[in-house]
Amino acid sequence: MAKQPPQSEKSAVSVWEQWLQKLNTNVQPRYQLSIEQNRFELLELLTKNVATTPHFFARIGTILAHSLYADAVLIYEKSNQKLSPLFSTLSSKLEDSIMSNARLQSKLSDTGKSGTSRRIHHGVTIKASEPPARYLTQVPLQISPSNEVTIAIFSQDSLLKVDVKFLHFITAMMRIRRRQAQMGQALNSETERLSTLTHHLSEGLMMLDKDLKVTLWNRPLQRLTGFSPREAIGKTYEKVFYRPQNPQWLMELQAEYSQESLKNVFTSDLEIRTKRQERRWINVSGSFLRTSDGTINQTIVIIRDISRHKELENRKNEFISIATHELRTPITAIKGYLHLLQRDTGNLTDKQTNYLHRAIEANDRLVRLSEDLLQVIHVEENRLQFTLRPVNILPITRKVISDFTPKAEKKGLELRFTAPEFPTTIAADPVRIEQVIANLIDNAIKYTNHGYVQVSLSPANQKTSEDQRITLAIKDTGIGINTKELPYIFDKFHRLHNARLSTESGAGLGLFIVKSFIEKQGGDITVKSKPNRGSTFTVTFGAVEAKALGRKNP
Repeated sequence: MAKQPPQSEKSAVSVWEQWLQKLNTNVQPRYQLSIEQNRFELLELLTKNVATTPHFFARIGTILAHSLYADAVLIYEKSNQKLSPLFSTLSSKLEDSIMSNARLQSKLSDTGKSGTSRRIHHGVTIKASEPPARYLTQVPLQISPSNEVTIAIFSQDSLLKVDVKFLHFITAMMRIRRRQAQMGQALNSETERLSTLTHHLSEGLMMLDKDLKVTLWNRPLQRLTGFSPREAIGKTYEKVFYRPQNPQWLMELQAEYSQESLKNVFTSDLEIRTKRQERRWINVSGSFLRTSDGTINQTIVIIRDISRHKELENRKNEFISIATHELRTPITAIKGYLHLLQRDTGNLTDKQTNYLHRAIEANDRLVRLSEDLLQVIHVEENRLQFTLRPVNILPITRKVISDFTPKAEKKGLELRFTAPEFPTTIAADPVRIEQVIANLIDNAIKYTNHGYVQVSLSPANQKTSEDQRITLAIKDTGIGINTKELPYIFDKFHRLHNARLSTESGAGLGLFIVKSFIEKQGGDITVKSKPNRGSTFTVTFGAVEAKALGRKNP
């Protein structure tokens, strides 16, 4: 009689034959097809569900019993040092016998290394007609820290390595699927939490994807626009956030910001139409979020309803406009009569002449105040027209300096200016740019008691030669500005809190008008100052070669 090969060699040959048969589908045995089908069924089950229910463990145990060469399969959980069966191919009587066997229960409690086969001394009777099972293979599923579930496989021979690897793969897949389910639950919980927080905000919150479609829309926005989150989510912003004057405003802003990677934050006041076509004024402040390569993939916008504020602002502007127009007529008449008196001062005493000059100065201040108020109203209502064209700023600067030289000399100040040796043509409105320069030089003389006022023109330092800009700087040796007041220097009706300025007239509108004029011509203005060390106002405009000429007329 031929000698039988060892069990391990027989198993290796069997595995090799199984793989060869698997490659050749024409001669693949039916039992092997059944095993593969069972295993694929188990994988399909795990991809769909990892719920720890009795039905789930019953399906796993049944499939493993059909796909492994085992005498019995037992799935149990360990809790409070007790073993509780979840599935078993044994009869109830044999299951009770195995679970009550103290020595065998000790082996079940001590799982050891995952997937290792250990010999059972004296064997375990599984079926009366079959020899006793001699090997126990245990695989802990480790579904969760609080749920220790183990698969115990009884067999006469140790499991093949390919079967053990398959069991390891099943346990790894269950852990991944369980972790995925936990992450999904955590994500849903955070999403619900975020949704609750956003809906209880006092301000509107809107989030858009890279195509500017709404992904988040909270309840305050529903109260503001009339569109519910269900109506808004998934639609482009202009359908639920309609702006009559420029529906594509955010798309244009995104295209502009895409060119500058460091530019992400924006803010603006807009007028929109609600679902019922009602007019609303809102303040929007938002930010563009970018990917690692700098591409904008998300936009966050916070919206505040400022309709009431705008209504009050419009009423105030209307009152100022009406009052200013009503004041201009008597002021003009008073000015005319005062100038008539000024022509014939021969019959007036010195005191009367002094009174007349003071009356003329007071009347001139009223005229300037009324003009400034009208300018402010026109700026805020966007009623001023700016015609941008190539303008040589040099002769305009010289003219303004010539006009203010007598005033500077009267205070004992030196008004300095050195003509530049480079082209000084900018893109601007000649009338408005003259007003800007005059206002800045007038302020410098007004708040300088000794020293000088220096006006200079210079090319601005740019990273590229394509965007050429010219800088106008007005520097004085005056009383300066406190650091705390610098952020508010260009606000309306802002006056410096300094006792030394009590004799200076003005309503605090000049710098507001200057800044508005400069920004509407595509320029910008900055200020540097320290108390008792003077101030420097710097205005920058685009040269004629720059893109400023291509800007739309504000």
